[in-house]
Amino acid sequence: MARKYVYGDKPIRTTTAEIVENEFAGKATAAQVDAILKKRFPHYKDNTYLNLIVNAVNCNRGHWSFNRTARRTDDATHRHHEYDRLFKRGNVFEVYDSALHGVFEIYEASDGKWLTRPVKSEFEKAIETASQLTSEQRREKLATANTTPERVIIKSYTFKRNPLVVAEVLALAGGKCQSCLRDAP
Repeated sequence: MARKYVYGDKPIRTTTAEIVENEFAGKATAAQVDAILKKRFPHYKDNTYLNLIVNAVNCNRGHWSFNRTARRTDDATHRHHEYDRLFKRGNVFEVYDSALHGVFEIYEASDGKWLTRPVKSEFEKAIETASQLTSEQRREKLATANTTPERVIIKSYTFKRNPLVVAEVLALAGGKCQSCLRDAP
């Protein structure tokens, strides 16, 4: 027998994250999400803020059983990875992107509480170690170190724009940028 939910056909915490993703182009406040939920479900009385927090990677969310397993947000194979969907910035929840927001981990502290913290990159750890040295010690190491930065290859993707779309948008905008109102390139 399929599980029944009070609001729709899936858990409300999933619905709240989907509303941020789909209804508000990836960024929304709890009040905005709450308004959508009340339109969809006139009998809605759940706590929207908490349903967003449970999905936010940078919030302490160890109060929920499914967030009481040690994991990193970059581990897509973890059975609870589905809860790592949002990032909270002030009172705005946005779609989580590890490249933009960093990697976080849920861990059990020595007192038994489940907490969340950002994961430091190897470079950040190396800077901390170097910062603990005196200026004289750093200069000694630099005297024998290669000071030319290492070159790395970075691959990225871009979009090949359709000239018909560009021409139509330019015509609709009267040849002006809609943001700054200058002539469009």
